[in-house]
Amino acid sequence: MTIIKSIIKTYLKIFFLSLSFILIIDFIFGKKILNIINPNITQYYDHKIYHHDLKKNINIENEWEPGKKYNTCTDSNGFRISCNSKELNNKNFDIAFIGDSFTEGVGIEYEKTFVGLISKNKSNLKIANLGVTSYSPSIYLVKIQELLKNNYKFKRLIIYIDISDIYDEGKKYRIHNDRIYTMKNIYLENFQSFISKSFPLTSTAVKNLKNNLTSPFETKVKVMKWNDCTYLEKCYERANWTYNDNKFEKFAINKSLATVEKIYQLAKENNIKISIGIYPWPGMLLYDSENSKQVKIWKEFCNNRCEFFFNNFPEFYDYSKKHSPKETIQKFYMQGDVHFNTDGHAIIANNFIKIFKN
Repeated sequence: MTIIKSIIKTYLKIFFLSLSFILIIDFIFGKKILNIINPNITQYYDHKIYHHDLKKNINIENEWEPGKKYNTCTDSNGFRISCNSKELNNKNFDIAFIGDSFTEGVGIEYEKTFVGLISKNKSNLKIANLGVTSYSPSIYLVKIQELLKNNYKFKRLIIYIDISDIYDEGKKYRIHNDRIYTMKNIYLENFQSFISKSFPLTSTAVKNLKNNLTSPFETKVKVMKWNDCTYLEKCYERANWTYNDNKFEKFAINKSLATVEKIYQLAKENNIKISIGIYPWPGMLLYDSENSKQVKIWKEFCNNRCEFFFNNFPEFYDYSKKHSPKETIQKFYMQGDVHFNTDGHAIIANNFIKIFKN
């Protein structure tokens, strides 16, 4: 028994000495090592004010759908652009689009995203894409505030409000002292941020391990999931608030409306015209209606506030009536995913081009 205890103590000493050595190396050289190993490990970074953003001046090959690669390029502002476009290097724009992963255009080459298609059609206008994956109204507000403080100017602001924005407002993000925090305890979040910045190698390894274990894509079936519920099931909580009653729904809707109202007032103070765009997720075509809660909420909000209201529900539901929800989902959305494919992005772009007037 004494020998076993001695062996255990020896192994524990070796383990903690090795761990201490790794953490010391990580603390001193972690960032440099990470840049050498993979300078473009991700296109995102932690932003000290509005949680996260796209890195500036990048050209990174990504894989959103398994086996399908695409490139993400940004300008010196950190706004996504076509990888073939020239850097404009300015802070004055005619139109700024903001939204989440749909507006960023994940999984699709920029030229085929709806913002890219609109930019091509409106080539006489300077257009900025402020959209980034996992954004929601709280981040829209704080990011726009920060950009305006830094002398960015926009004549028009188009907010494409995603279905998942309500979920994120209810369960994920909050504003404290003009900064974005998650719903975690602020001291815990600051501590986690300190650990992440102090030990980048270890933090990256832990994040990659977690992502591999909880990835929304199952290797065999390649279907997006959330809490063991697939994106086409009625229980898919990030989207089902429009046709199911959820505990967070009322709070999240009121919070979202109050936050977008603040964006409207901010825009008004800066002579920026505001518009809102909406679109359905695939599961909504199965369980919801064309006159969804999402449509009612934002149509009513837009009364006497918005320059334009870009409602994309009719196009998708019209197609669904002529064919079927299943065929509509197959035609306009990525396989096993809630996001639009190139045909879906074209619907959003054409709706904008038809309604928008200079």
